[in-house]
Amino acid sequence: MSRPIPHHTSVPGHPGVTVIDGGNARAPLVSTLGAFSRLDPFETDRYQRLAALQERRIAVVETPGWTKGTKLDRTARTELRAGQFTSIGRAMGESVAAVAGLQTGSEVSVLGYSLGCSTATAMATWFVEQGLCLRHLTLVEPVALTPRTPSRLVAVNTWEGLFSGRHLRENRALADLPPASAANFGDRSRLPEPLHLLWALSRGRLPEQVTALARRTPGLGVTLIRGGSSQLVSKKDIRALGAVLRALGADVELRVVTGAHHALWHSRPMVGRLAEAIG
Repeated sequence: MSRPIPHHTSVPGHPGVTVIDGGNARAPLVSTLGAFSRLDPFETDRYQRLAALQERRIAVVETPGWTKGTKLDRTARTELRAGQFTSIGRAMGESVAAVAGLQTGSEVSVLGYSLGCSTATAMATWFVEQGLCLRHLTLVEPVALTPRTPSRLVAVNTWEGLFSGRHLRENRALADLPPASAANFGDRSRLPEPLHLLWALSRGRLPEQVTALARRTPGLGVTLIRGGSSQLVSKKDIRALGAVLRALGADVELRVVTGAHHALWHSRPMVGRLAEAIG
């Protein structure tokens, strides 16, 4: 399978964006990144493969405050302490729109994984506010479905991290896959910004944010994907979100991957199997 070439644009102080032109078979897809992730070769490779499989254009945007060179202003920090990602979603949306040429009336779908489910929902909301036509929202392992203490969130994430190697080993047959990068916060002065993002996740406010988006977007297509063995996303919580969205008229598909853990998104074969479910 031939993979399209990525084109990265980075403006100082703004989230970086990588655009991968895999074709025009469907509406462009805008994707966010999970916690501890940046647009390195390992992350970019996933979206090159997905763009080729779906024959579509994909734009991937970095997370403000997580990527070196971006900062969170006072408004963003205040929102994050309340579990809100509004300003971050706007900043990400503005960067993507400028780089990918999205404008009022443009069709777009949005994808998020883990932390990226919260930023993706905020960004998708900003797209709708700007008059874009949101076709589909795909949330893979959405962490912020229920409130929990930050220490509990870190503990469960650490437990799930023990199973990352299982999913990474599924990539062994791919000789051309770049190695996964370790998380790097750089100097300690940057730690408060990632900690604000993690605190916001622990507030568990994603269900109200997704349902607010669904109310504004009648008939929205939504795909919810959960690893069947994940401790970060419970079966009860994701089913409850799906039920509320269906009651609002959203076209919901819930996909549970038996035996998979939170890190299922790191497996390239898994991404290939899930490609047809990503709207």
